[in-house]
Amino acid sequence: MPGSVTDEQLKMAPKSGSKRLNVHVQRFAETMLRIAPTMKHPSFAAEREWRLVRAFGESMQFNWQFRTKGSMLVPYTTINLPTNDFGSIGSERIIVGPSAHMTTNLIALYPLCRRYRVAAKCALSKIPYRDW
Repeated sequence: MPGSVTDEQLKMAPKSGSKRLNVHVQRFAETMLRIAPTMKHPSFAAEREWRLVRAFGESMQFNWQFRTKGSMLVPYTTINLPTNDFGSIGSERIIVGPSAHMTTNLIALYPLCRRYRVAAKCALSKIPYRDW
């Protein structure tokens, strides 16, 4: 049967706990960590969202900054976005996602856009917020 695994192939597979298996598992995990952020189910294509992904590696130095969110400490780093001739990143629209304070976030977004010369239409998401 096409796509099925034969007994002979199973005998050749690395045994659980073997070094060879651990190497394969490590490679698979590293590959998934690189590509998973770029994957999106086709049913969400209408969102036309962008994802900014920055790779992490041992050789990369990050200027870590920290902020608090509730009782959590959240690490983050900044990235420089390319700008057009007018110094704007050229976004057409920014949607404020669902949150407990959507209107407050929208009001705060306007001066932020002015500061960074982002000439985008700002709007609230139509997705309902659920605080589960």
